[in-house]
Amino acid sequence: MALFSKANQESPKTPKAEIREALIKAFGKEGLVNLVNNNRFYLAQTEYEALTVASIEQEKKQGFSTIALPQDPTRILGFHDKVNHRTFLIADNLNPETACAVMLHEVGVHMSADSTLRAKTRKLIDTAVNLYETGLKTEDTLMKTVEKRLQESRISRSSFDYREEVCGYLVEEAAKAQARAPAVVRWFNDVKSTVNVWLVEHGVRDTSKLSALDLATIAKSNVKEISKMPQEYELSPKGREILAKHVQALSSKYSKLSDAEAEIKGLYKQFAELEQAGKPLPEVPKTKKTKEPER
Repeated sequence: MALFSKANQESPKTPKAEIREALIKAFGKEGLVNLVNNNRFYLAQTEYEALTVASIEQEKKQGFSTIALPQDPTRILGFHDKVNHRTFLIADNLNPETACAVMLHEVGVHMSADSTLRAKTRKLIDTAVNLYETGLKTEDTLMKTVEKRLQESRISRSSFDYREEVCGYLVEEAAKAQARAPAVVRWFNDVKSTVNVWLVEHGVRDTSKLSALDLATIAKSNVKEISKMPQEYELSPKGREILAKHVQALSSKYSKLSDAEAEIKGLYKQFAELEQAGKPLPEVPKTKKTKEPER
């Protein structure tokens, strides 16, 4: 499964080097290098490159891929691959301003919700949905923009990832609005937002009092925290071979393998922990043969 940031726009074809410099300026060189070295982040030039790399990695890890080439004209700005816990940004469809905002969307929200920061990010998501739905009732300009982005991405209230995507797009649009503000206003807003977030994290203020910009500040903090996390353990070739047999056995339980994604991720985590502890991996349980009735 992958969670996307999309937009109906022209492709500016920005060189990767320019996007990389913008990300370094926003998140620090050490942080970006750590994300790359720990296989948490990949900056691609084209949509095809990003989707191909993600698809190959999923095939390698679980025996099949849930990544598909887009069937609509909407540009993919970035996406988070939940199977490999890796975020992809696409330079062709970004500029320096939007790249940093999409990074907050994909790493600061989606990757954080898929990590040890899950509990903290869930509160962030709840606050974002409340801000969004309240703002729509008052015709808030920012929330109307978020609504448009959700529609472009074909995300509705009934979508499985609706709440998480509301938060992702709200953070993304709030960050873009902040980047367009005059320098002195940006400085004041940054200071105010940092104080607000500190008050919430120390129990002095309720999360319901956070603003859209405060959510972007938390997302940026999440990016920095994730950049310090160590690389996840990868299964050995033998471990992947055993996992593939378990995945094949699941075909009798699920109508299609993509439905088994959560169980496969659980097996991978279990097998990785067993390998790290030097313990043997379980073989696939043998199916019991039903006894033929005597005639």
